Amino acid sequence: MGTFETKATGVSMKPRKVTLHVIYQENPEDDGWVIVACPEIGVYTQGKTRMEAEMNLHEAVELWFECCIETGTLDEFLPKSLTEAQSSPAF
Repeated sequence: MGTFETKATGVSMKPRKVTLHVIYQENPEDDGWVIVACPEIGVYTQGKTRMEAEMNLHEAVELWFECCIETGTLDEFLPKSLTEAQSSPAF
C-alpha cells in the first residue's frame, strides 16, 4: 500500500491537499498484471507492470477529479476526512 497526493481545486473552493491510499495487487497467474486502486474514491485500474499501473492510476485519478470539479460534485464524493484546507493556492 502507498499514498497518492494531489491538489484539489475548483472555481469556488479553496485548494485542498488530498492524500489517497494506493493498494497494489500483483497477479502472477494473470501474466504478471498489476491491479492498483484508490479505494476511497472507487478508482481501480491495471497495467502489465507496476510502473504502467501507477501511470494508469495517476491518469484515472486526475480524470476523476476533473469530472467532479466540472460537475460540481467534488464535495459530495470526496470524503472530508481525506482533505486538508490550505491557506494559499498551490501551483
